[in-house]
Amino acid sequence: MKSIWSTLYDNVKDRRYAVLFFAPLAVLACLAIVGGIAEDLGAFEHIAAWLPWAGGLAAAWALVWVARAIRRARKRRREGWERKELSSDEMRAARSKLMRDRNRNRA
Repeated sequence: MKSIWSTLYDNVKDRRYAVLFFAPLAVLACLAIVGGIAEDLGAFEHIAAWLPWAGGLAAAWALVWVARAIRRARKRRREGWERKELSSDEMRAARSKLMRDRNRNRA
């Protein structure tokens, strides 16, 4: 018998996309539960007072993330491509693959 999780998202070829589907779904469910509890407690007035601060922190985090990405890209561009020598095992495997492919094309 298959588990419910394997049958729920079975038609997708690449299973890594399941995280992109289930993570926001779980977050929305949690937010709905927390929102219902907060409404019962009357906490929305207190939450609304902190929303500008939370938005400012999120914007600052995004700016830092973008700045780091730009610095990383500039550093990578300055360094250029580094060619590393292949080990003897890697060279042997590459030659073997090339010879195999050449023999297939002849046949």
